[in-house]
Amino acid sequence: MSTLIVGGGSVGKRHLRNLITLGETGFGVVDTRADRRDELAREPGVDRVYADLPTALRDGYEVVVVGAPTAFHIDIGRRAIAAGAHVLMEKPLSHTMDGVAELIAEADRAARRLMVGYTYRFWPPLQRVKERLDAGDIGQVYFANVVFSQYLPDWHPWEDYRTWFMSSGAEGGGALLDESHTIDMIRWFLGEVDSVVCEVGNVSTLEMTADDFARLFLTFESGARATLHMDVFGRCPQRWLEFLGAHGNLRCDINRNEITVFDARTGETATERFTCERNEMFVEEVRHFLAVLRGAVPPIVSAADAAQTLAVALAGAQSSEQGARVTVTRIGRS
Repeated sequence: MSTLIVGGGSVGKRHLRNLITLGETGFGVVDTRADRRDELAREPGVDRVYADLPTALRDGYEVVVVGAPTAFHIDIGRRAIAAGAHVLMEKPLSHTMDGVAELIAEADRAARRLMVGYTYRFWPPLQRVKERLDAGDIGQVYFANVVFSQYLPDWHPWEDYRTWFMSSGAEGGGALLDESHTIDMIRWFLGEVDSVVCEVGNVSTLEMTADDFARLFLTFESGARATLHMDVFGRCPQRWLEFLGAHGNLRCDINRNEITVFDARTGETATERFTCERNEMFVEEVRHFLAVLRGAVPPIVSAADAAQTLAVALAGAQSSEQGARVTVTRIGRS
């Protein structure tokens, strides 16, 4: 299928190269920056480069991959759906709920697939965590802790972090939205969130208008609780989750690719180690998306599912602004 990549930055290039690896051909790329267009024109597999989206969409691409800043996701998605394309959209779905319901409805009416890229669903250690929790290996989960922390200038060392959308509140950057992976995965593990108490803001000296940290306390419909901590100033990278259950504890260190389970019934601790590399989850994501387009499987993360994750994040922002607990609106799933 012919594919249009919207946004020629890091994630756009990654999706392009991974799709080529999987045998796809016929690529166009849109970017507003002339230097990126010149660079992308030299990428193997790229047939056309464009300075604007309307011109590109007139060429009738079957698939649009949205890798532009978050604030532009809904507009790009709606234009792509109107042009008859299926859409793979980077997370989060948006930075507000404005236009989200319309985008989902338009995709449904047009029978176009719309999937959102919460890539950690494709990470083997986390898939194993899901299996073990669902199997009851530590019994009923009472509490979970999640930490994602990494120094923003180290994310893309080849560019000035101050000019990257992640530093811009107006473009939908920041710890709460960009690291909403944590919200997606905790919903995947523990079910829907009933309410949230949150503080989000800036405490570091990083030069950014977007938030540099978010701390959420979640109450789930099941009765479980969880804390999520996301920041972009931690100098030692951390990505880990732990679950406290009736029969034991489970901890997953994403950076170390390992799971440790303590079983209180036997007093034993066991560790599972994995050998996987970060790009593998992006490859598996696009492989899954291609299978969705063939009708072989439903999307692991539908637009409605991603909208629910966004609803939790925005409830967190509201909680921080009001200094109060906020009930999370239920979006529903498809």
